[in-house]
Order: sequence, then C-alpha cells, then structure tokens
Amino acid sequence: MNKYHEFWKNNANKYARSPVFEQVLSFFEGKTLNILEIGCSRRLDIEGNNDFIKGDGGSSFFWANYINSFGDKLQIVDISEEAINNCKILLEDFIPNTNISFLCSNGKDLINNNFDLIYLDGSDNPVETLIQFNKINTENT
Repeated sequence: MNKYHEFWKNNANKYARSPVFEQVLSFFEGKTLNILEIGCSRRLDIEGNNDFIKGDGGSSFFWANYINSFGDKLQIVDISEEAINNCKILLEDFIPNTNISFLCSNGKDLINNNFDLIYLDGSDNPVETLIQFNKINTENT
C-alpha cells in the first residue's frame, strides 16, 4: 500500500467531506457504478496542515475504493496534466485491479447519461460549475 492510500485509510474520517461521500455512496447499496469525477487532487503533500489533509484528493479515494469493491468504472478528468499525474500516484494501489481511467481534458464535454454519479469539483468558478451541472440529466444521474 502506498503512503497516500495508507494515509487516506487512516485519516478518511477526519476529512470534512467524508460523511457526504459515504452517504452518497450508501444510496447505491453496493451496486456497480459508472462514476465521472471532474477535477482531482492538485497536491501530494500529506505532512502538516495542508489541503490534502483537509480533503483535497480524498474524493478520488472514495470513488476508487467503491469501484474496487463493487465494480464498473471510474473516469477522472482534469484540465491540469499535473493534477492527473498526481491522482495516478495517489491511486496507484487501485489502478492494477480497478477500472479507472484518467483524461486531461475539460470534463464538461464528457458529461452524458452514461454515468450513474458525476462529481463536479473541477472549477472554482460558480458559473462554470453551473454550466456543468445543467448538462447533467438528474433523472438518471
């Protein structure tokens, strides 16, 4: 187990957003999921009082762990090649046995009805996030 995965397992309950991720995944009751995550971890720091400890990158672990346990696919998209490469390092323990793909692109263009869950965390611009949200068919996703 790499140090990031180990850190997440030992500290996931300290992330402010952890209860939200756990609640969302509980709605699916162990069914296979096709998940799209728009935006991923920007940093690999796990020391001190930093964003990783506060939850930056934590969502990818929740989704990967779920897919590893119950199946289907996780697609992670970010406009930053560095963020994609960081996320590959974070999730390297999952990659050999879990259906995870990474794409350096604008996630807005990938939103469609094929996903069961779409996590929007790729923009600090509320207008851009609203545009992404409005592309989601909330009857199916």
